[in-house]
Amino acid sequence: MTIFYFTATGNCLEIVKKIGGKGVSIPAILKGDQFDFEDDVIGLVVPNHHANIPIHVKEFMNKAQLKANYFFGIVTYGENNADANEKLLKAGKHCGISFDYINSIKMVDSSFVYWDIKKQIDTLPKKKVDEHLTIIRNEINQRQKRIYGVNFANRATGFIASIVSQETKHNERFYIEEDKCIQCGICLKVCPIDNIMMGDYPMIQDKCIRCGACTHNCPQNAIRYRGEKSRDRFRNQNVKLSEIINANDFVYSES
Repeated sequence: MTIFYFTATGNCLEIVKKIGGKGVSIPAILKGDQFDFEDDVIGLVVPNHHANIPIHVKEFMNKAQLKANYFFGIVTYGENNADANEKLLKAGKHCGISFDYINSIKMVDSSFVYWDIKKQIDTLPKKKVDEHLTIIRNEINQRQKRIYGVNFANRATGFIASIVSQETKHNERFYIEEDKCIQCGICLKVCPIDNIMMGDYPMIQDKCIRCGACTHNCPQNAIRYRGEKSRDRFRNQNVKLSEIINANDFVYSES
């Protein structure tokens, strides 16, 4: 089993680790030149990113040549998954991937723009991640064919959410609290799209997708966002910083 994933705070990586199989970082693949993969089972574990699938996941899906007997997708989300499952299904059809199974799992919502991160962390036990993941893992192992979460209510929520999140110049709203920054360079290493340069202090460039990897993983909590609802930050408790760096800072190699 090969599972491709995109992670900023570790949520998707936790799912990959607990399902098992070989986890492969999508940003690491996009930095290289290998796009042909074959396995009996292939999965994608991706976040609901502003009521959509991350643009770089779609880029990977368009470039990759994937061959498998069974395809599954898992979307991680916080407060509302909207129509992300359906968008993953449609993205697959667009590039020739026919998903047999798609499901979603509720975790900490790391969007500091909309949510109180501390409350999100405090309410994590109520989301019963392991319980839901056990069900999903069993259904995948049984090769069930089912697409969850495709309905009118989710489409309506997704439409509203997509309008709210249309802002694109995210880099202009990030700023550095210079008295806290220690120029450690971690933000450069965790950025999945190589969008940060280091001068006297980190400079976030104009391709920012507001995944939050830089600000959530900053050891000094020095990367802020104008209009943020929460000053707290989050990294999945079952994922190490080094694992996120390994996922986002290196070029994929089979060796």
